[in-house]
Amino acid sequence: MNKEFWPDGKSFAFTIIDDTDKSTLENAPIIYNYLYSKGILTTKSVWVRDGKKSEEYESVIGTTLIDKEYTNWVKSLQDKGFEICLHSMTWSASTRNQIVDGFNFFESLFGKSKVLVQHNDIVANESIYWGSRRLVFPLNYVFEIISLFSSNIPNSHIYQGENTDSIYFWGDICKEKVEFIRNLVFPSINLFNITPNVIHKRSRTKFVNNWFISCEAPDVTSFVKLLSNENIEKLLNENGLCIVYTHFGKDFVENGILKESFKIAIDNLVNKNGWFVPASEIFEHLENKFNGIKKLTYLEELQLSWKWLKWKLFHGTS
Repeated sequence: MNKEFWPDGKSFAFTIIDDTDKSTLENAPIIYNYLYSKGILTTKSVWVRDGKKSEEYESVIGTTLIDKEYTNWVKSLQDKGFEICLHSMTWSASTRNQIVDGFNFFESLFGKSKVLVQHNDIVANESIYWGSRRLVFPLNYVFEIISLFSSNIPNSHIYQGENTDSIYFWGDICKEKVEFIRNLVFPSINLFNITPNVIHKRSRTKFVNNWFISCEAPDVTSFVKLLSNENIEKLLNENGLCIVYTHFGKDFVENGILKESFKIAIDNLVNKNGWFVPASEIFEHLENKFNGIKKLTYLEELQLSWKWLKWKLFHGTS
């Protein structure tokens, strides 16, 4: 992008969308206090209620809006300028009725969840256009074949959010209430190097208004690597866009202490001329700059699908 692309003479845009897995009052406030002290406003996701408490969910369970103290803290974040959004309704599957109740509860506290990041259960669940349906033909079939032989990739039939015959159907609710859903993630610091259409529409996903892509950094190690000096200089020089996908609940804080490597990465970042605002503010700017949100052609979807599938097969996590 050119040097005039971003507001107020900024050289690049940067934000973080924090998946709420493992988020608690023992770790999350420490991170957000540091970001706020550095002038970085981001997007934090939440769960509206507790899910199933069984062994298979132990690696993701975090505090939800059922906890009033946690809810009050999240409200204080919104008051400071952070964006609050949904990470589905909880860490396990939600039926249509639970989704309706979840949206009503969330909206009573925070208003509209413009952005939604799906949390995907390992059994039948409400994730919409997920699994092989994230891709176009013929790569969707390639993905299905791979899932038959991989223990790490669930069969796509478990994702039923767009299936009108399923108890997990919520497509019409999604269309009414959510503006942007995250889909593919990539290892690039600058998403414009993946596609200029960071936010976009897809032809065969009628229940989703708009999709967006993100930068892969699911834990503290990958986050610090993504924000290396070399990468930040690249982002700056290219007038780029970085939307980090991460989980602040995963080892960014240990024994009440914020990782020094994270602090160093953030300190280096804020010394550059970046625009540090929540995701939906960036999306609105992109929509204005590009005179709307483009519906991808089949070829554009195929190219984007292939870039992601190569990354997913050999390195990626989401």
